[in-house]
Amino acid sequence: MTGGCVLVVDDGIATGGTARHACAFASRAGADRVVVGVPVGPADAEHRLADVADDVVVLVHPAEFLSVSQAYEDFSVLDDDTAMAAVSMSVADG
Repeated sequence: MTGGCVLVVDDGIATGGTARHACAFASRAGADRVVVGVPVGPADAEHRLADVADDVVVLVHPAEFLSVSQAYEDFSVLDDDTAMAAVSMSVADG
């Protein structure tokens, strides 16, 4: 990560805790720039992460944000094997 730009991507921001820790890790690892990208989050998501990310991109701010899951038709938990299979397919597709 040293000298590079790190893109932190998550399924959404609720409290911002997960993204905050990922950004802090990237900064400690030497990233020159840290950018967060999520599909959904509260209206103040950018403000919540401004001290740990150089830029925060949130595609949708629901008027009544209650949770990340409200933005998804299916927010089922993936088991590790399913997640790793998806990553492997993505890598194989290049």
